[in-house]
Amino acid sequence: MSYTPENIKGTLDEMTEAEKLRANAETERDKAEKERQREQDSLNTAESERVKYEQQRQNNEKKREQAELNRFTAENYRMSAEEERVKAEQLRNSTEQARQTAENQRRKNELERFGSENARFKWEEGRTQAEKQRQTAEEERKQAETKRESAEQLRADAETKRIETDKEIMSTLEYVNAQKYIKENEYKREVRAIEAIKNAPKDPTQDVWLDSTDGEIKSTATTNKLSSRAFRFYYIGKRVIEGSFGNAIDNKWGGNKFVKHLDLSNWDTTMMIDASYFLSTCSSLQSLDTSGWDLSALTNAKAMFNACSSLQSLDTSGWDLSALTNGSNMFSNCSSLQALDFRKSSFHNLTSFNDTFSGCYLLDELWLPLTFDKLTSVALRIPSWGSTDKGLASLRWTFGEGADDRTAKGLQPCTVRLHASVYDRLTDNERAAAAKKGWTITK
Repeated sequence: MSYTPENIKGTLDEMTEAEKLRANAETERDKAEKERQREQDSLNTAESERVKYEQQRQNNEKKREQAELNRFTAENYRMSAEEERVKAEQLRNSTEQARQTAENQRRKNELERFGSENARFKWEEGRTQAEKQRQTAEEERKQAETKRESAEQLRADAETKRIETDKEIMSTLEYVNAQKYIKENEYKREVRAIEAIKNAPKDPTQDVWLDSTDGEIKSTATTNKLSSRAFRFYYIGKRVIEGSFGNAIDNKWGGNKFVKHLDLSNWDTTMMIDASYFLSTCSSLQSLDTSGWDLSALTNAKAMFNACSSLQSLDTSGWDLSALTNGSNMFSNCSSLQALDFRKSSFHNLTSFNDTFSGCYLLDELWLPLTFDKLTSVALRIPSWGSTDKGLASLRWTFGEGADDRTAKGLQPCTVRLHASVYDRLTDNERAAAAKKGWTITK
């Protein structure tokens, strides 16, 4: 074969064309390879997805199987529950029947209760009406009781006045009779004798007095008791009283109805222990001189001045009653007595104080130290106590400065019962202050 330029050029053109075709084929191959690679990647991705799906499917299958097992188990539970439900339903039916029976019984009981309630309402209405009637009757009873108490007080006052009037009448009659006797039996001689007695030296061992029965002036030893027949004592001698003395008058229950004034300042009472009924029922006695008396040993003063209804004053300001144990009725029925002062005394040993001031209707001023360590109840129903300025000062002192602090001493509270009008004369603060000290004030 000859290689001519034309051939060589044709060959070169062919080679160039072939090279182009190769290049194009190579390009196509690269494209195909890329496409193949892309498809392979797609296949790989799909395979991965398939594997994942397969795994998911297997997992789902396992879950399905587990769910099926759970369903089977749940079905068994459901069947068991259904059986329990059926049993429960049967029990409910039985219970419902029992409830129905109980409900019927309840309704029956409710009807009976309604009947009983209606009956109770009627009974309650009757009871309420009866209670209203009772309250009305109680109010009427209280009003009647108040009226009765007022009437009783009026009666008591009237009776007291009657007794005092009777005493005054009797005293006046006895005085008149004695005076008449004196006048009818040598009046002039008696007057001369009185004058002589006043001027004559006195014998301290003798008492000189006028006998109301015969009008004679008599002299008796001071060791004797004072005569209940004495119309007047001109002189009372010296006397030392030891131990138990009791009534100073020779008539214990009758006393002396004539004598109006007594001077016992010559009597030494330092060792006197018992003065019970000392001057009891000396109904005409108006004044008594006890100056200088020492009563520090006195333990029994029961009814000491009982029924001295004319006694208006008594100086007790210097008395020492610290040893006193029995003060019952000491001043009972001293209806004219107006003032007593015990501020220098004390009552720590007192065990009996019953009716000490009973019947002291005019006693306004009473200075009484509340030192009753051995008492838990004291009655001081004195209607006039505190009715004047001085009396009110004594009342407030008694429950204020004069009251011991029982609480501080560790003593039980003591109840002090006052007359209603006296209770109201103390303020709420004063009563409260006394209560803090252990003194409970009541009406």
